[in-house]
Amino acid sequence: MGNQLCLGSCDSNANCLAGYTCCGALGNVCAPADRCSGMLTVIIPDLNCTPRSLVNGGVAGPPAQPASCQKPVVSTTFNGAQLQVLGAQTVGNVIKFNVPAGTGTISILQQVVDAGAPDTIVLPVAGTVPNAAVPFLLSGPDGGVFYSDDVVPNTDLSVMEVVLAPEATAAAMILPNTTQALSHEAGGYPAGTWTMQVNDYAYECAHGDPTTIGCTGGKSTQQYDIQIVTKPVMGATGTLDFGFYIVSDNWTAASAIADPTEVWRRTLDAISSIYAHAGICLGKITFYDVPAWAKAAYATAVNANDANSCGTLDQMFTLGQPGGAIPIFFVDDIQASASANAGVVVGIDGAIPGPPGAGGTVHSGALVNVSNITATTNCVAATSFRTCGPDEVGYITSHEAGHYLGLFHTTEFDGSLFDPIGDTSQCALSCDTDKDGTLTGPECNDDSSTTASCGGADNTMFWLITAQAQGLFSPQQSRIIRANPVVY
Repeated sequence: MGNQLCLGSCDSNANCLAGYTCCGALGNVCAPADRCSGMLTVIIPDLNCTPRSLVNGGVAGPPAQPASCQKPVVSTTFNGAQLQVLGAQTVGNVIKFNVPAGTGTISILQQVVDAGAPDTIVLPVAGTVPNAAVPFLLSGPDGGVFYSDDVVPNTDLSVMEVVLAPEATAAAMILPNTTQALSHEAGGYPAGTWTMQVNDYAYECAHGDPTTIGCTGGKSTQQYDIQIVTKPVMGATGTLDFGFYIVSDNWTAASAIADPTEVWRRTLDAISSIYAHAGICLGKITFYDVPAWAKAAYATAVNANDANSCGTLDQMFTLGQPGGAIPIFFVDDIQASASANAGVVVGIDGAIPGPPGAGGTVHSGALVNVSNITATTNCVAATSFRTCGPDEVGYITSHEAGHYLGLFHTTEFDGSLFDPIGDTSQCALSCDTDKDGTLTGPECNDDSSTTASCGGADNTMFWLITAQAQGLFSPQQSRIIRANPVVY
């Protein structure tokens, strides 16, 4: 068996023999106390992980702060996926791309290359909205429609082929991200020549699309760089790399890797245990410093409510480096407008999904408040996401990475919207026992059913981190994560 380790499951140290500890790093199993590090090859049913590696990636970003808003066009890079670069395309163009036999994932990345492209449009009812880049029509080789921007989404999102969270400037569409789309897992998506009409909301506005009648700000000459990635049908397991960007006044890449109090190790152990539920191992973890100007600009001042591509959140993400690692930016504080359901914002994603394999766009990243990582007073051997600071930071990181990989909240805060995945528990507004309009962990803690039950608080993608959090992924969530091109 070499250095593989098979261990018994546990809930606490009381379940383990003398000299052993209930090790959250290895998926809550009894392990020798000096081996509870997550650095060994471990078997967690059907998952065989090689040792993760920690690397100092140096300083990411220019030495001086750019004088203007940055909207870089980034080339994608992957392990085990096929890239087709179609270059700059004008909105309205119908483009063609090839899907090989056995393809289980199709990723379409649109990045604006026209400086004159509108950032926003104004709708009669909704007001000012981002000029989202979204395919108008996506069709398979036989003409079958996989996405149309004219179609009103079904109330049950799980029956759709793809669900979008529209983004401006740089936007990714990844299939599969719904239960219906997972039906293509066995044989893959239809092989052959697919077509797509390049589009954004400004183009729809200019051409009087029914969804934008009465809008202002339309334009029909802007161009987008189009990159298509196809990936073979996913396996039962995979590996995921992370890039950790230290935008904190309290840490550097070197001090986080040295980790004298082992808080970063414990955070990584928590992430490892959560993604083990999805059949995913952690691979290479690269720690980056950022220039002094970036820490001054972003460590405590990122505005979570600013969706503008030139705002602090999106501009910080342009510091990201090329490659397929998920970019996580650790800051000391996140600014957010107060609202009835907001609580304290401890994490936010750049987009759902993030642009896979394209580090450095305005949406390439997720933001995590790292200030609680040293709060270890209540840390015990078993993972505790709500009482142990490093575990909590690991949970938040895992949640935001889940968004980057294409997962939505299982239930939104008011029970008005659910994810497009059929095997995750829903928590309807009828579960709101105190009638305050906000669904909490105790109100969503019944997972006896997966249809409109008061459940889901134990899932990693519940909208709120609560005492009920267990860091779980459902089987279909796991398949969607593993289908993402960055998982290899």
